[in-house]
Amino acid sequence: MDELSIPCPKCGRVLKIRDRAWLGRKGKCPKCSHAFVLAEPEEVELELAGSEPTAVGTGARWVPDDPTPAPTPIPATRPAAPPPIVTPVIEQPVIAPINAATPSIAAKARKKAKGGWFGIVATIGVVAVAVGGGYFFAKKQFSQQMAAVAPPAAAPAVAATPVAAAETASESAGVASGAATAGSGISWTESPTSGEPFDLRLVPIGARTVIHMRPAALWAAGSQGEEFRYCLGPVNEFVQQKIQATTRLEPSRIESMLLCLIPGARGTVPEVAAVFRMTETAKKSELLELFGGERVDTYGPPVYLSKGQACLIVDERTIAVCPEALAGEMVGAKDYPALSTDGISELLGETDRDRHFTIVFDPVSWRLDAETMMPPLAVPFFNQFLDWLGNDVETAAWSMHLDKDRFFSELLVRNQAVVSPRQLEREMVAKVRELPRTVLNSVRKMEPRERGKRKVIGRVPAMTQAVAMGTITETGPRHVRMVTGFPERAAPNLALGTLLAWDESTRTDFSRELTPSSAPKPAGTKKIPELLADRLKLKVSVDFRRTPLQEAFAYLAEELQTTIELDGDGLKFAGYTKNMPQTFAMDDKPAEEVIKTILKQYDKMCIVLDQPNKTILVTSFQGAEQKNLKPYVFPPE
Repeated sequence: MDELSIPCPKCGRVLKIRDRAWLGRKGKCPKCSHAFVLAEPEEVELELAGSEPTAVGTGARWVPDDPTPAPTPIPATRPAAPPPIVTPVIEQPVIAPINAATPSIAAKARKKAKGGWFGIVATIGVVAVAVGGGYFFAKKQFSQQMAAVAPPAAAPAVAATPVAAAETASESAGVASGAATAGSGISWTESPTSGEPFDLRLVPIGARTVIHMRPAALWAAGSQGEEFRYCLGPVNEFVQQKIQATTRLEPSRIESMLLCLIPGARGTVPEVAAVFRMTETAKKSELLELFGGERVDTYGPPVYLSKGQACLIVDERTIAVCPEALAGEMVGAKDYPALSTDGISELLGETDRDRHFTIVFDPVSWRLDAETMMPPLAVPFFNQFLDWLGNDVETAAWSMHLDKDRFFSELLVRNQAVVSPRQLEREMVAKVRELPRTVLNSVRKMEPRERGKRKVIGRVPAMTQAVAMGTITETGPRHVRMVTGFPERAAPNLALGTLLAWDESTRTDFSRELTPSSAPKPAGTKKIPELLADRLKLKVSVDFRRTPLQEAFAYLAEELQTTIELDGDGLKFAGYTKNMPQTFAMDDKPAEEVIKTILKQYDKMCIVLDQPNKTILVTSFQGAEQKNLKPYVFPPE
């Protein structure tokens, strides 16, 4: 593709771009830092640069040939023949370079970050990772230690199809989670929203973390969002305080909010820019009282400066704020979205502004700026999460939506140029498949003192298994999409379980070797019988509230310390799926009564006891017949 040479309208420096797709978007001159819209240049006669080779940019900014160009004043009159002009080449759009910082700067930045907006990235990430698979532990040596720990023979497992592999994605979409559940008419993995993508209008150049949320919906009284937030405990309070500090409004008054982190030099705290829209119009006098300051008209529309912050009142409902030094870029992005990296730009095009929460981020930026973006306790956790994503992921986006009937989660990962989407999909499928065992091995080393916490944390591996089984994948031109849909009860359960487990992990010695005597046992269970029929007589307590069938059996597998398999093909013969919701409660009843209660709802469903392999198979009578298996007959009541 032919390169385009576009001169800076302020200093004359020529910028070279390779893709016409950047025309109409904003760029920044590396010489004078002037931001301007990239437009098709008029045909003018240019002299070629000398014999010096043209340097190709490797960072996410304009890279000039001359590393230290001298400032060139704008000539009063245009010369008859233009002088030789150095023409830089870009590979990625404008982002400030990351340079080494002195220890004093880094220490000051870390101190400032502890109470800033950046902690929200850490706390929100706890829930994001939980929904994506439960990889939440905050120990730097976690991966090495856990790799050497083998699960015990009696460890519970639910051996259903975890995540659909690339070649079987369509089958999993119809069986594992994508099909409508019996009697509900709900397609769990179909997007519950259909909003337009959000973009970086009114945002300064260079955002590497973009968060979009709908506070009014999440803070509505009696909503699913309210319950979800309460399950996050102190995280909920922290996020609410920071929203109020940034917008000077209660979250219930904010219809939508776009929050962007813009990194600077290495070791310094990223800049914060926000654009938010209120639920109702406000009088200009009220807005000036909230956001007014020194009025400056040099940018075109009036900008109000106060305590180092610039505010632009776009209309009677929309406000944009950013650091005072970036006010010009904020105003310049009013009509044209600001530039970011290719990965951020592509995944922004896949977003949906109607979803309750979305975060788009650059893993490299997170790793470099972790110590200045989040509290020290969260840094090891995020390093482990980024290790889990791996080097083949260039950019990632996670979104969730809380519907009245279901909880929807979507993870998008953009592959590096040297990796195909199919290859990345296979890698992500394998990682998600392995997560339940990793989480189980880790939870077994935790020793919560409170009985309630111990029970909730003990169920996290089963919840992770349900997430793995309920996730389907698909590939796009340059990304992998991983979708999980559950009944709405899953959202608060995942949030609470993950938060408690993460908190407990900060007090856990993961280097401790487990022995059979030290391994935690289910509460109230002294010994697991050898015969499966006797295990079914063990007493359990359940409280299923639209709990998917696979999650219900995952919980029973944990309580009985027995492998339970869901035969997807066998269930398909009877028109059943693994997501059929279960709603009933039993207290201290034999497990066989719980299973019989489930089977009574589906007259073609049965279980098969495989005593040699210590496995219980959930299938249909037709499925058992095809495999020459004998359905289990419950003892008469």
